Amino acid sequence: MRPLLLAVPLLLAGGAVALAQSRQHHVNLDRQCEEVHGPSARALLLDPRDSYTWRCALADGQRVEISIDDACRRQYGDGWRARMLERRDPSSWRCVR
Repeated sequence: MRPLLLAVPLLLAGGAVALAQSRQHHVNLDRQCEEVHGPSARALLLDPRDSYTWRCALADGQRVEISIDDACRRQYGDGWRARMLERRDPSSWRCVR
């Protein structure tokens, strides 16, 4: 009987993980740059080991900061914000609610 009792908390924990994962989405930084700075703007990563070094590269050569919180709100709506999962992994930004 004990193995069954141990399995119930594991199932509940797995459900919580699945629920938490369903409340986070990837953020499209190219889209954010295009929407804020025009169709030729693109996301540019200055340091591949630092999540805080994303910039928008503009057609005139300027590099401007990206508001990843703003990107989440624009792409998913009010109440969404940015969360970084790992500072040394720039692709780890997620939008969470």
